[in-house]
Amino acid sequence: MKKSICIILASIMIVCLMLTGCAQTPASSSGSAAPAADTTDTAAYVFTYNSVAIPMDAPAAPIVAQLGEPLSYFESESCAFEGIDKTYTYQSFVLNTYPKDGVDYVSSVRLTNDTVSTAEGIYIGSTLDSVNAAYSGSFTVGETGCSFKAGNMTLSFILDAATGNVTSIKYSSNIAQ
Repeated sequence: MKKSICIILASIMIVCLMLTGCAQTPASSSGSAAPAADTTDTAAYVFTYNSVAIPMDAPAAPIVAQLGEPLSYFESESCAFEGIDKTYTYQSFVLNTYPKDGVDYVSSVRLTNDTVSTAEGIYIGSTLDSVNAAYSGSFTVGETGCSFKAGNMTLSFILDAATGNVTSIKYSSNIAQ
């Protein structure tokens, strides 16, 4: 019964968000991510780790070289492109690439713990209210979370149905989809 009530309340909260939209409260963060300087529809959110910017669809080789040795590395035949998709796992995030014309490009970055955050200060464990206060623009609310599109990328937040807190954050290329 309690679980059903939590699910119903979470659903109501999501519907309310769809009706009210999102307000933006600019916040500067000395944390781990930075938005692109342009804030128009072509702007994109860019994750930054230890001063290394990781924009979607950027050539991956220089980024991977700057990040240093990953904890693990995996590759598989690409389903969408000719070549090999690569996955680099670091301490606080997973970076995926896609091949195009012989060059690997960043396809996604998924944050894996609360030691990193977006430039707007959102981290795993943040509340839905915090997400709404930090972001605005073109957004979609789904059953499990919300996503913000900017330029050729999407920033997604997966939410716990019971608590409404962020359980996953992912930057994704719309080109690599």
